[in-house]
Amino acid sequence: MTKEFMKNATSIKDLVTLQRNYFFSRELAVPTERRNALIHLKKILRQNENSIFSALEKDLKKSKFEAMASELAIVYHEIDTAVESLSSWMKPLAVRT
Repeated sequence: MTKEFMKNATSIKDLVTLQRNYFFSRELAVPTERRNALIHLKKILRQNENSIFSALEKDLKKSKFEAMASELAIVYHEIDTAVESLSSWMKPLAVRT
């Protein structure tokens, strides 16, 4: 979902409606779109690491090292795994009828 698309939301209710419509549009049914969304998510997380570290230190008293090891590194690994596995996960499966 692009920033321009999300700017149309004037309230939380509007944002939820826009997100639901986007979800049901099946745009993310294409592997390249999902891959791009995951890569974008990782980029946004990396750009905001210092804010995340600050929040984890403030709320949970986690050091940067601990926050990276127990929070962000795991998420980064999961994103990388998803990007690598996406094509096989999205292959149609034959089902018996």
